[in-house]
Amino acid sequence: MYYEELDLLQEEDDIDDEIIRGTMVVIGHFLKSFKLEYQQVFTECFKNMYSQLFYKPNATDIEIQSAVCIFDDYVEHTGDLMVENGKSIVLDEMIKFALHGNADVRQSSAYGIGVCA
Repeated sequence: MYYEELDLLQEEDDIDDEIIRGTMVVIGHFLKSFKLEYQQVFTECFKNMYSQLFYKPNATDIEIQSAVCIFDDYVEHTGDLMVENGKSIVLDEMIKFALHGNADVRQSSAYGIGVCA
């Protein structure tokens, strides 16, 4: 019974990861296609959702990579570095995750640093 419950929990986690990835892909396409026209929708609806993944204590590598990738797309297609108090929130997170243990997260972060530059 215990192993069946673990399998069900893992399946639920896999479904959650797929939803996060799928949402990231759709948002990325909107940012690429509509650029500045979609910027306000992104900041109102998705900025907080994805930025929370940066600070989630037990975030999975997929969640972190999805957040990094979505902000890579955002900066690349809108040119907005989300500067507050003289600092770019996005760039700070990219630098933080450039040292992550997962190579895919590091690569996405390094790309994001380049985009911010």
